Amino acid sequence: MIWDNSSTIVIMLSNIAEKNVLKCHQYWPKLNDLMETESFQIKNIEEESSNDIVLRKFSLKKKNNDKVKIITQFHCISWIDRGITSIETVSNLLYKIEKIWDKSPLVIHCSAGCGRTGVFILVHSILEKVKYDLKNNTEPMINIYEELKRLRQLRHNLIQTPEQYEFCYHILNYEFKKFIN
Repeated sequence: MIWDNSSTIVIMLSNIAEKNVLKCHQYWPKLNDLMETESFQIKNIEEESSNDIVLRKFSLKKKNNDKVKIITQFHCISWIDRGITSIETVSNLLYKIEKIWDKSPLVIHCSAGCGRTGVFILVHSILEKVKYDLKNNTEPMINIYEELKRLRQLRHNLIQTPEQYEFCYHILNYEFKKFIN
């Protein structure tokens, strides 16, 4: 998926295990190690932690191809299943992604691909729409509920709890205040 869609960023919103329950397999090697699959070689070439986010860079090489792609993974380690993290953590994550995003498709996942992933996708899609409207001198018109309904046609069950849905409003409010200032 990453190779075929020319994605350069992976956003991981879960830990490998939470409360002693496996949530996601570790699909990358340790720092400076190489992992091989049937089709790819993956090398972890960089890893740094700051607060609730681990940034990793991988070199990804298809075995029958000389081309190497650099993939950046943003791993949010403070967001538990069916819960929320801090607004500041999401804001920081959005900022770090925006700094390097080349507009290629983002790969976003948690454990089930619904709750945390849904929060992030909803918030990110609304922020991108607002930025687009402002850039084109159009007054932004947003409807969070309608956008969630649209996204749920693509991925059922996005956003699992009322707390996660409310959290979207808080994050967007926080981000909109930054737009104004």
